[in-house]
Amino acid sequence: MEKNDTIFAPITLVGNSAITVVRISGLETFETLKKITSIKKVEHQKVYVEYIKYKGKVYDHSVITTFLSPNSYTGEDMAEISLHGGYAVLETFLKLLKSLNLREAERGEFTRRAFLNGKIDLIQAESILQIINSKTEKSLFLSVKNEMGEFSKRIKKIRDDFLSLKSYVQSSIDFPDDVEWSFDRFKKDFEKIKMELDSFKSSISSGRIMDRGIKVVIVGRSNTGKSTLFNRMLKEERAIVSEYEGTTRDFISEWIDINGIPVNLTDGCGIRDTKDPIEKKGIELVLQKVESSDIVIFVFDLSKGMVEEDKKILKMIENKNPIIVGNKSDISDDKNFEGIKISALTGENLNLLNEEIFKRINFSEETIIVSAHQYNVVEKMFDQMKKIENLNSEKEPEIIDYHLKNIIDGFDMLLGKITEENILNEIFSNFCIGK
Repeated sequence: MEKNDTIFAPITLVGNSAITVVRISGLETFETLKKITSIKKVEHQKVYVEYIKYKGKVYDHSVITTFLSPNSYTGEDMAEISLHGGYAVLETFLKLLKSLNLREAERGEFTRRAFLNGKIDLIQAESILQIINSKTEKSLFLSVKNEMGEFSKRIKKIRDDFLSLKSYVQSSIDFPDDVEWSFDRFKKDFEKIKMELDSFKSSISSGRIMDRGIKVVIVGRSNTGKSTLFNRMLKEERAIVSEYEGTTRDFISEWIDINGIPVNLTDGCGIRDTKDPIEKKGIELVLQKVESSDIVIFVFDLSKGMVEEDKKILKMIENKNPIIVGNKSDISDDKNFEGIKISALTGENLNLLNEEIFKRINFSEETIIVSAHQYNVVEKMFDQMKKIENLNSEKEPEIIDYHLKNIIDGFDMLLGKITEENILNEIFSNFCIGK
């Protein structure tokens, strides 16, 4: 990947469609346009309707939008060329660009250039991927706020507070005659900033949930209505339902939206003693899913009550603190069961189950969407905070200064002021080509 190369890539889905858009960015963008169109002078944010021509061949009739550096997405000279949709049109045009010594962009290379050219910080760059990967309306709106710079503003504010605190500590080390070291003063200021960071961590914990989603697994013995409940929560018939035990042999997973939270819901096969090797394997896989899940819904049949097999399964999953649901309330009402009673068939009281799931998610209204990389950086910053809190001696400003530096470095890693090539490669490799 060379920063000075002029790169290109389709930025719309490839296939038969009304239009296909190809983006070009780099030093040779406008010289390339002059070679393949009749454009003589390029202006900023100008739209041209042009035939693509080269060496006597007419490739297509196109609409071209131009952006002059530094006022473009990448911060470089850039053009977006709208062609007729279709494989032949696109492939022929891309071959033409290659023949003119332009290079195909790598994954996320346009956004990477935007970051390297100072158009956006690293938080905003990652938020673009979060927008693309949003699974619910709520996660979309939160990701857009990040892209607008709200997350970055909050980070910069807390970073400035830490920087002021570090200035005091460092001055007391470098100029002890002029600045007297007071552990009490430090502690008072430190606790104030820590409260800000604690609130921030609560926001990003919810944001991690919004980014990766919540894993919810439905379990129980055979024929208790698990698949009917799965279909009801999905609002479509996805799992096969029958009156025969053991119908579901494997597990099925789908994404649903509960109060704006993306939930990956899994319907597992019934857990029971069986000699069928396929069903046995399915039960093993479901129990593995239970272990890696965030929330487990245990379903039993209200019309039969809590039988011994139900109790055995509950014992197997008790470490997951399952939501216990009595199903088939439309045909029975077990007076001894005081938990959530539903009818998966009619949808009765399904709202109570959704409310309980949402309650257990521990969602904060001040949520900030974060990636795995961002969450890991913040975790390391909190580790440094704990080390400061655990210091016993009041005469250790040098050690405090060292930990404060590491915390500030964490903020700078989030913003992209400190970057490592392997981290950037990992972040931008998750983007699609053309973004």
